[in-house]
Amino acid sequence: MKKIVIGLGIVVIFVLLQNCMNYDVVYRSFITTYLVWSDNDIDLRNTKAGNIAITRNYNANSMYVSYDSKGKEKELYDKFCKEHNDMTYNNKRNKKVHGPGIATVSATDFTSIDIKSNNDFDAEHPAGSSLGDIVRFVSFSPKRFIDSGYKDRSDWVSSKPQIFDREPEMENKIGEKILNAGWKDLSAFFVINKLLTEIGSDDMQMLPKSRHGYLIFDKSPTAQKEHLLTVTIYIRGGKVITKTITKVFE
Repeated sequence: MKKIVIGLGIVVIFVLLQNCMNYDVVYRSFITTYLVWSDNDIDLRNTKAGNIAITRNYNANSMYVSYDSKGKEKELYDKFCKEHNDMTYNNKRNKKVHGPGIATVSATDFTSIDIKSNNDFDAEHPAGSSLGDIVRFVSFSPKRFIDSGYKDRSDWVSSKPQIFDREPEMENKIGEKILNAGWKDLSAFFVINKLLTEIGSDDMQMLPKSRHGYLIFDKSPTAQKEHLLTVTIYIRGGKVITKTITKVFE
């Protein structure tokens, strides 16, 4: 009798575990969570590879709004989904396995970026002139995937982009740490790798939630090695953020 009870107990536990593992949810939108924070909390940081990371201030107040938020937070999440035309994904995912934050991005979208130096950079770039034609913005975004009707997939997961060699930090932080994207959905994120002068107003939407991207120089200065750089970030809605950072070129 005791063995039968134990056996039944094991069966019950197994069934419960199966039910948990089969907890599927149909998600209307691909982006399940947005991180909302003040635009004023954008920070710049020099990386070990000599590039500039655009991040948020981790000490700043922020909040997450998601598909299962309630009240005004749910209204805000729905607003972001509508703005990004992300309303018809209707895909089933296992919530217990992958968690609710399968695809989490920043709620702040950039429209353009400019960068200038207080010193002459080279003959073509005197002090105070734009360096946008020699500085590129590198990041990730699912915009192309969403705009395609959730059909286009990227191949950067299996074929490493050369730009990763210039910023190993970015490659090391992909996946859960930078995108918070689960399993196969990493291929829904496309690499952004364009000069600042080439970037369109729609290229920098739905960026990684905390480390939004990197500024990578295609050239080094010909004279003065230390530069006080002014980075101007234009944000959707008309807001403009200006930050400075000192960079010493090797």
